[in-house]
Amino acid sequence: MQRIKMMTDSASDLPRESAQELGIDIIPIPIAVDGQGYLEGVDFTPREFYSIMQSAKEIPTTSQISPVTYCEYYYRAYQEGYTDIILVGISSTASATYLRAKDGVELFFDNCPDAKGKINIHIVDSKTFSLGYGYPVMQAAKMSREEKTVEEILTFLQDWFERLDIYITAFSFEFIKKSGRISCAAGIVGEALGIRPIIQIRQGEMKIIAKTRGSQHNILSFNYIFFAVLILSVTSCHRILFQSQPVNGKFQLRRNCIHRIQRINHRFCHPGAISFSIMHPIFR
Repeated sequence: MQRIKMMTDSASDLPRESAQELGIDIIPIPIAVDGQGYLEGVDFTPREFYSIMQSAKEIPTTSQISPVTYCEYYYRAYQEGYTDIILVGISSTASATYLRAKDGVELFFDNCPDAKGKINIHIVDSKTFSLGYGYPVMQAAKMSREEKTVEEILTFLQDWFERLDIYITAFSFEFIKKSGRISCAAGIVGEALGIRPIIQIRQGEMKIIAKTRGSQHNILSFNYIFFAVLILSVTSCHRILFQSQPVNGKFQLRRNCIHRIQRINHRFCHPGAISFSIMHPIFR
């Protein structure tokens, strides 16, 4: 009988309570703010990190999770009698943690040769961010409890990531300017004119697909079904979305998917950014 352990990294934005309930291991990503090192999700809460960001001189930076750290998590799962590990991580286009996770597999079997044939480790590149992969990890953990096979779970995850788009809009250019993704001049002009970019993330690639004026118009631009909402300001999200619904009439919102974005995923946005994960009904 297969015993499946689900793992992910802290950039998945999984609520820790949900992860604990479903038996999901969240591996913290190292993050540095003005030279001070932290572990994401361990050394501060999301609200505390918002305050840290506001007072930081430089944009926070992240480090890769080390192969040794991954190896320790694999070994713990092996000791607990799991036959399979499925680890889903942040997009490989944004971080080398995917490669370090694979390095950790090699390190684990080099140091624990008796584990060969007793445990299988599956590393999945989500090619996306935040709850875009955190949510399906939760669903995969539920599938495991329903005694679905590893093959069924991996097929589910592959299908999910092939059909997912994420759209982000920021209500301020402050942290986007700091990140260097736009010039300071462009940020100042954007703020003055009230321009809000809509950024699409598809298969790990990020691009600006539209520029609108005003927060409300951003939301009215979408014509798909919203699957999850990842936000920093729950109050403003409810105000914008639930006022927009009667006007748009083109999307369905699962209210229980509204969630506060956590740490590293908003290093390049302002506390007030809003993001949507959208599932296409068919393969592209």
